[in-house]
Amino acid sequence: LRIYKDSQAFVYDTEFAIAGKDRILDLGSELDNYLDTDRDELKDRLILKDKSLLSMENFYNIVHGIAEERSKHIKDYIVESPFIDRKTNKPIKTVIPYFIVIDSFSLMQSSEENKLFEKHNLSDSETNMVYMNDGRNKSKFMRQIPLISHKGGLHIMVTSHLGKKHELNPYGDKSKELQYLRQSDTIKYVGSQFGFL
Repeated sequence: LRIYKDSQAFVYDTEFAIAGKDRILDLGSELDNYLDTDRDELKDRLILKDKSLLSMENFYNIVHGIAEERSKHIKDYIVESPFIDRKTNKPIKTVIPYFIVIDSFSLMQSSEENKLFEKHNLSDSETNMVYMNDGRNKSKFMRQIPLISHKGGLHIMVTSHLGKKHELNPYGDKSKELQYLRQSDTIKYVGSQFGFL
């Protein structure tokens, strides 16, 4: 946000952990010594929503709309970057980034899941398949992310929760899910495609 003056960010907080825009800007306040940017101007370019305001589907529709709008006018978003092309000695042209942050994908919920828990108690049999449906919806969402981000020059950053893997078979496969993940760790509530984002 500080380097590209026309860039924007959309933060979708599913954990209710970010207590406003000031908290986000405070986390980056150490950069103030290097880059002089007006704090109020940064606040204007930052959108912060939590899952009480948006379901997964509503969030997806907003992000999809942003990508569609930007792709229609992509030439308006092309600027010179601070990086120099070694061959031409001229600044490299790039698309002004639009940052999408999902914190965290593990706790993102569909409107279907929310409606189900509004109607039924936790112990009702109607809620038995809720996590299977949650995985299905998140898989659909993940399959669309690469296309959407490429189309509109979006940079999508996603966090998730880690948990311990419980092996019932001590002689079973001991492979790791991701290179920098410990063998005993697993990524919680995200689906198997999460590692390919």
